[in-house]
Amino acid sequence: MTLPATPSILTVSGNNLLSGVGQTSQLTATTSAGAVVTSGLSWQTASVSVAVVSASGLVTATGPGTTTITATTTAPAASGVVTMFVAQPGNPTATITTCQVIQKSGPYVLSSDLSQNGFAPCLQVGSVAGVQIDCRGHMVSGLQLTTVNTVTVSNCSVTGRVNMTNVANVAVTNCTLENGVNVTTGSSVVIANSTISASLNPVFVTNGIGVELLQDTITSAFGAAAVQFANGTADQVVLATITGGYDGGSAEVGTDDGILLTNETGDSITGNIVSGFFDTALEGVARVANATVANNTFSNIGTTAIGAYYCANWTGNVIRGNRVSLAPSMALMSDQDGAFCTTPPPVFSGNQFIANQFRNPIAGLGGSLGPAPRMTVIFVPGTAAGNLLQNNDFGMNDGPRLAPLSAFTDGGGNICGPQNPALSNFVCTGGSPAALVPSEAHVLFQGPPHSP
Repeated sequence: MTLPATPSILTVSGNNLLSGVGQTSQLTATTSAGAVVTSGLSWQTASVSVAVVSASGLVTATGPGTTTITATTTAPAASGVVTMFVAQPGNPTATITTCQVIQKSGPYVLSSDLSQNGFAPCLQVGSVAGVQIDCRGHMVSGLQLTTVNTVTVSNCSVTGRVNMTNVANVAVTNCTLENGVNVTTGSSVVIANSTISASLNPVFVTNGIGVELLQDTITSAFGAAAVQFANGTADQVVLATITGGYDGGSAEVGTDDGILLTNETGDSITGNIVSGFFDTALEGVARVANATVANNTFSNIGTTAIGAYYCANWTGNVIRGNRVSLAPSMALMSDQDGAFCTTPPPVFSGNQFIANQFRNPIAGLGGSLGPAPRMTVIFVPGTAAGNLLQNNDFGMNDGPRLAPLSAFTDGGGNICGPQNPALSNFVCTGGSPAALVPSEAHVLFQGPPHSP
């Protein structure tokens, strides 16, 4: 059976940092295959007071600030976004030659590498708005932003941790962040087209509103997760490549989770490549509501691609068009509680699993071969209702095991192997493939052995 087409993601490219009113930038939209879209494309700006965009994608700055430009096609359905930043006019460019505290608006450039001894960040930006820093490829030993608004940082190689606290309208673009980044209480923060690495927890965001990771490469050696969002709203990870060092074996090698969401609402995790994590590619702890997890590729995962088994409280989430391989299961959700749980009783309601695909299961951390369901949701005695399964393709693998089964609606088109009642209680009405794909080995289901 052919799966229905799922909305695609366009990549929007062009200069997203304009130096003042009247400056222009020509944007280009390309498909995931790299083809430039030249017809049937519409453009829209979120704020005409910052920038306007023509029908051909030409952006013109109208005032200082930040806005999002969206490109959309209808046939086939696809969209992409880019965040534009317009500098505050009227300030001459200052050249930074030493580590310092920046408390004056305006553009700054580096003329050389900067470093200093001790633990203090080399560059500190505090209690100011309208700052633009261009490192011009130079190294900075540390960067701290505190109580700032409308700040851009570009073309920097930061060897220390980047710390942001109480920030708004911040853009970090085309940077190398060698020791990761923390964002605490930030809104409209974009980290784009950057390389982020750290041996422990490369990205950690708490109390974020609209914090976005866009087209970044993120590498983690060990720790809880490569990307963590906690207690935030409308945070995003889009078109990122995230790796964690798991080797596919039965030992906990590398990093636990790829993306970890804790008490998050309205997040979007779309178009990413997430691989090499010994627990999950994406885990939700406590409340995860109204999130979209779509069109991602999850592979080489030790326990399950998508997991929620600690204080799980999932409502209104859409899991759509994801491709999962080299993992024991596509999804594992349960009402298991840890000692740290403070949320109300477990909930799994109003969630949708649509047009996801699972291939090539591995033993993972369980390490035992044998049959197993490739999707398991168990919410007894937790509350579960109104969930949808539609057009999911498990190949010749065993179908889902769901409890209570009455909490799930069969939207049709689901594909799995012949039902084994000892493992699966969900009948795949989309059909059963006639032959087993040779590379698909069956493995024994293992419960979640890890803390988040």
